Amino acid sequence: NEYQKPSDNSDEENTHEEENVSEEENTSNVDQAQDDEQCDEVVSLTPQYINARQKHIMLSYQWENQDLVEQVYQFLTANDFSVWMDINGGMKANIYECMAEGVENAAAICCFMSPKYEKSENCQQELQFAKTKRVPIIPCKLQRNWEPSGWLAGLLWMDFRDINNSNFEKKAKKLMDQINVVLGQQDVL
Repeated sequence: NEYQKPSDNSDEENTHEEENVSEEENTSNVDQAQDDEQCDEVVSLTPQYINARQKHIMLSYQWENQDLVEQVYQFLTANDFSVWMDINGGMKANIYECMAEGVENAAAICCFMSPKYEKSENCQQELQFAKTKRVPIIPCKLQRNWEPSGWLAGLLWMDFRDINNSNFEKKAKKLMDQINVVLGQQDVL
């Protein structure tokens, strides 16, 4: 399961206490959790997520779907998310260095899956690098009557099939909600 679920901590006092915990204490907590082999349960406590304001949401896609992903970019930035997209300043010189930098500075990656995405070596390299860096991945399936296979098989995906002007906002809001779940808190970026 690619989604990182935050622990359900609805106690208001605990929430305020967590806000006052220093980054060093959180790092210590994460180190302890790793020792206990519980790292997946505390991903949202790592400095990477605590400092998410310095990070961005990366949009990974195959250029055939650039127009749709550009709409998602506009929606997320209008909702105060910091978003990395190659055509909006993400690419500067060397494509591979820029993609690596995009992944390394990502709080999460939204990948927009399609048959051409699945066949793209660059898209595959992005997600494989994201997995090695433990960056949460939020797959969005774009095409009906197609099942991801190979390196995309088995991913739990969000439904972006049959997206159009009348349902775009509803689907984009669901994506935004999932980003917040993956990050483990509301209004992170």
